[in-house]
Amino acid sequence: MKQTALIVLIVALVGSLIAYMIIASSGWTEPEQEVYIEQCVRTTTSTGDYSEQQANAYCTCMLEKTMDEFSSVEEAIGNLTTELGLKWRDECFESLNISSMANTAD
Repeated sequence: MKQTALIVLIVALVGSLIAYMIIASSGWTEPEQEVYIEQCVRTTTSTGDYSEQQANAYCTCMLEKTMDEFSSVEEAIGNLTTELGLKWRDECFESLNISSMANTAD
């Protein structure tokens, strides 16, 4: 169960970034941000481990961290590492007081 939740959260981040690549030009446009949040929330809630409200807060936090680090969608896609994504995930969960299913025992 914990590995599944971790994989879903990573897929949410990567999938959202790939969706950006399809519509991206340069910088982070409002439509790109909306697509990121929509896809991230959909993926994060797909296992039933997180509510839509938790997923929305988590995805917003992850988007903010991604935009702070990378100036464009293309830069994020080319440079975002799993290690950095996991670090941000943990920071977002902690700041939002959300338990990570990936950190709980089966």
